[in-house]
Amino acid sequence: ALAGDVSEGERLMILALDAGARSDPATQVRSLEHLTAAFPKDERAWNLLGAYHFGRQEYDHAIAAYEKALALAPEFSVPLNQLGYARRFMGDNVGAEEAFRRYIALIPDDPNPYDSYAELLMKTGRFEESIAQYEKALEQDSHFVASYVGIGLNQIYMGEMEEARGTLGRLLERARTPAEKRAALLRTAQSWVFEGETDKALAAVKEMSAVSEADGDRAAMAGDLNLMGNVLLEAGRVDEALTHFEKGIAVSDASDTPDAAREAFRRNALFNTARVALARGDLEAAKAQAEEYATRVAEHSVPFERRLSQHLQGLVALAEEDAEAALAALQEANPLDPRVQFALARAHAANGDAEAAEQACREAAEHNGLNFNYAYVRDEARKMLETV
Repeated sequence: ALAGDVSEGERLMILALDAGARSDPATQVRSLEHLTAAFPKDERAWNLLGAYHFGRQEYDHAIAAYEKALALAPEFSVPLNQLGYARRFMGDNVGAEEAFRRYIALIPDDPNPYDSYAELLMKTGRFEESIAQYEKALEQDSHFVASYVGIGLNQIYMGEMEEARGTLGRLLERARTPAEKRAALLRTAQSWVFEGETDKALAAVKEMSAVSEADGDRAAMAGDLNLMGNVLLEAGRVDEALTHFEKGIAVSDASDTPDAAREAFRRNALFNTARVALARGDLEAAKAQAEEYATRVAEHSVPFERRLSQHLQGLVALAEEDAEAALAALQEANPLDPRVQFALARAHAANGDAEAAEQACREAAEHNGLNFNYAYVRDEARKMLETV
């Protein structure tokens, strides 16, 4: 409970949580702003407001809220993790490193600060240093799954594919839950995608799905079919991709997830089927599905979906050879998705801006992060860098 008028603080937090669950961001942020106004000297209130902005990728606002929390309580470790990430996403790697080092200093017996710092080091290409920090995290908790994944990804980015799969295999052996098994298999699949071994990647995803089937998790199985569809689509196996996307919808429809979740799965499936149409060269079908997706997304207030819709609009505009429209859309898409950065590079190049094209292309080629989509674009982005 917050200091002062406990019931008022709890009421505002409950309103904010309820609004978030109902995808009502206007009420959510209004409740959190009332909370910080009512309790301006409570660091936890500012941390909650920061988390709201962080979740919406409004990183400048998140940083301001987290810094207010830390000014009130310098020993309060909770905001430092997301403050580090927010600074990193804003391009301030020096500030991010400072936040993560401070986080480590405050709670040195916890694995998460080392893991977060290691991710920053991986992102900036300091792979050996990153592995050392991940190993420190595992010294604190030998079952800290994210650190096994991080070590495996560092090894992938260093070109040590067999070593990476060995690391992920050890995680699979130690896994205690379906989620931990799935984490190992997901990154194993990613390693095969980087090598262009589509069938081996699919085999790993099918193992993931078997884990979820044994656990009765049909929602995860639907997601696995989507992932297989994406792997196939990126490999040029378009008809197989569409089959998997359609199977994913059917499995989702048969799941016991809430109606809103099943409807969202169907809605977001338009992103995939429109890309299938683009791959087939059916621009009219792609445009129609992109427009339908935009209309349905507008009925909700989900930032992820709005960015995904802009991503799709940008791809359609690229196919129409309308570089300006592509840029306008892609600049509103998710900047943390390497696929978006690569599409931006193509749009800038088509618009005659070689400098901007090179910058976006480098972002895609040197992503070095957790996003699975990196495996789809890294090699193409590297080739493009040689020509821009």
